[in-house]
Amino acid sequence: MGTRISRAIDTTRLSMAVTRPGIDPRVWVSRAVALGESHYDQKRGNVLVDVMLLPTGETYTAVVSSLYAGDGFGFYARIHKDDDLGVDIPSGDPRQGLIVSKRLWCKAGPPPTEIGTDEDEVMLIVEKDKNLRLKVSGSGKVVIDSPTIRLGDDNATEQVMLGTSFRTDQATMDTQLAIQLNAAGADPVLAAICPAAAAALVLAAVAIQTFENANAPAAQNYLSNVTNTK
Repeated sequence: MGTRISRAIDTTRLSMAVTRPGIDPRVWVSRAVALGESHYDQKRGNVLVDVMLLPTGETYTAVVSSLYAGDGFGFYARIHKDDDLGVDIPSGDPRQGLIVSKRLWCKAGPPPTEIGTDEDEVMLIVEKDKNLRLKVSGSGKVVIDSPTIRLGDDNATEQVMLGTSFRTDQATMDTQLAIQLNAAGADPVLAAICPAAAAALVLAAVAIQTFENANAPAAQNYLSNVTNTK
């Protein structure tokens, strides 16, 4: 942490030269510009990025912090070259280590245009052509507790079907329909008048029964095992 990658004005040495009782020239927080993409350093176990401090122009390698981090979990979003950053200097001496704690919008990298439509709205807008991965492991669940959820875009109007409830009612309806079709197909009068129609009714009943087969219901293939709603 705090690897020096080049030297401009060495403000640390200058500060030491003017230090006297009552004066603490150390810098604890600084703005910075990313000199490249952040990257995961497997040996150190940190995400690192090269930065240039402003306005001094000193350049260092800094550790990238996260709002949520732990053993095999956390929040991650890559820093890009020329991103405007807020950097903490815990020791007051950048040679002892830097931590990127903030990412800042600026004129060259303004906030999303959607913010201008409703500044009171809380937003997470992912950069273009990038994926948002949300993973919960073990017995964890993703729970969205909201009276209204829109999938697709803000103009979505179609309702999401309650799949389990629909399948329960559909299975009941199909069972009753198959019974009636079998009965109609077995009617001797219909069989005598139009044997083809009677046979077609029986085949329709068989198709429904196959669809609703209790041992391996084909209909269950249409229910997701990862989605729940109410």
